[in-house]
Amino acid sequence: MLMGTNDLLADMGLPGQFEHERVREAYARTIAACRKHGKHVGVGGLATRPKLAAEFVRMGARYVSTGTDLAFLLAESTARAKQVHEIALR
Repeated sequence: MLMGTNDLLADMGLPGQFEHERVREAYARTIAACRKHGKHVGVGGLATRPKLAAEFVRMGARYVSTGTDLAFLLAESTARAKQVHEIALR
């Protein structure tokens, strides 16, 4: 089960409040339920919050989404554009 933390926060009426205790409670309940049924929990939406993702891994989550294909493509495209921009003309 992959938990999309941004969607979870929106559904809870807590957009952007990643450190809210209700988020930790939701992860704890979900991890416990998944363990009971032999399933794993995935962490999504925390690519910019590695400490919080690590906390959930320590709680028992076993998959961490580190970003999206669009973000990876944009980052590499930006790096390549910078590389070309920095070519010395003389």
